[in-house]
Amino acid sequence: MEPLVVIYLGLSVFLLIACAIILHDKVIEWREQKESRTRTSTSVQVLENRQGPLQRQVIADLEELPDDASFTQIKAALDRAAFQTLPESVRRRALEVFGDEANAAEWLTTRIVALGGQTPVDTLLRANGEEEVLAVLGRIEHGVFS
Repeated sequence: MEPLVVIYLGLSVFLLIACAIILHDKVIEWREQKESRTRTSTSVQVLENRQGPLQRQVIADLEELPDDASFTQIKAALDRAAFQTLPESVRRRALEVFGDEANAAEWLTTRIVALGGQTPVDTLLRANGEEEVLAVLGRIEHGVFS
């Protein structure tokens, strides 16, 4: 065999192996992307199933607002929705302290100095947040500035 033919065959085999490795890596990458999309899709479906009724209610409430709705009207609709997501103990206590759902919902989405400048809804995400919010509600009920 002539040396040029051997070199040509060697380069051809090398190129075939390099292409096979690149294709293999691409196939693995495509599979990982597909699995990631499937996992994301499943997570979104679970979240939608859990929050579906609330989201539909919020959308319905917002659709009922007039086209020229003010910021206050939109915020009130969103406050009512946030109020529905709270733990029952906080919701019940806020109703006792503020008297109606609109006032309670507005307070729960307003930044409170006694909670470090956070809203009660945000505070509820912390480990002891429920106790903190209930404590502030107790102080408000007894007339202590909070």
